[in-house]
Amino acid sequence: MDLHFWFSLITAWGIFCLAVWLPGPNTFLAASIGIKGSIQKVFVTSLGIAVGSSFWCFLATTGISILFSQNIGLGFVFLKILASVYMIYLSYQSLRQYLYSQDDFIKNREFSSNKEYFLKGLFITMTNPKAFAFWSALGALKFQDPLSFNQAAIFSLGTYILSALSYTLMGYVFTIGNISSYLNKPKSLVNLIFALLFLFVGIEIWILT
Repeated sequence: MDLHFWFSLITAWGIFCLAVWLPGPNTFLAASIGIKGSIQKVFVTSLGIAVGSSFWCFLATTGISILFSQNIGLGFVFLKILASVYMIYLSYQSLRQYLYSQDDFIKNREFSSNKEYFLKGLFITMTNPKAFAFWSALGALKFQDPLSFNQAAIFSLGTYILSALSYTLMGYVFTIGNISSYLNKPKSLVNLIFALLFLFVGIEIWILT
């Protein structure tokens, strides 16, 4: 494994860490559980999210991104359309929430056991078109050829750790009462910013992929 490979890994992890904080189903799940005030439940949920993230990462870097981008052109276009439309829909929902709703922006989420928290995090990530599109695009952009099993395993393990830590931190922010109350106001400017960020991500999918 040469220096170029490690540089590609580090820069890809950096992009991932930035992307984690863009709004999406994963961020809303972490926030909605954090509002309940339990960092332990946030952590368990984040572990489930991390498994899903590392799974898509492994598939992308071992060839699925190359398959979509080079051999199934229409399939990749369909994937981009699906992810983009989903982000624009979330933008519409967020803007509608800001303009018309008096309800809390982020709903409380509570499950009966740690297993359910973990599985919910895993399910959200595995069915998130944004996650699928992101890893497929990143794999094609950062690695021109599929990685070996060992290389992909290292990349996926790092992704797992970064994902678990990032979503735990994100959920922790929402366990803090004053911050949570401010961010969750129906008319907070933060909610309008979320709407704009969703729209940005929907457009970004086309620009960067």
